Amino acid sequence: MLEGHKHALTAVAFVASGEMLASYSAEERALKLWRSGAKGFMAQMLSVTSRCQNTIALRPIKEAEKITPARALKTVKLDWISPRVVHLVREDGSSVTEQLK
Repeated sequence: MLEGHKHALTAVAFVASGEMLASYSAEERALKLWRSGAKGFMAQMLSVTSRCQNTIALRPIKEAEKITPARALKTVKLDWISPRVVHLVREDGSSVTEQLK
């Protein structure tokens, strides 16, 4: 369903309508925004085609090797704050807000 990430996902979040999905891979340092080929969550679950709308390359985190996977999963937060704006809190507590174009 999400061909495009080369490493494990750290977080995913659907927009309320189910039409958009955000995915974050800490290993890749990439936030990707996806548009569903059909509306709704069930369309996603039934493997309706999705396509990446945007890939945001993120800066490296200082001393990332000291951040355990367990800590990353506790710290990372990925939320849609509106139908077109996604907010990511990374492993080190830094944040990124991205708006769809």
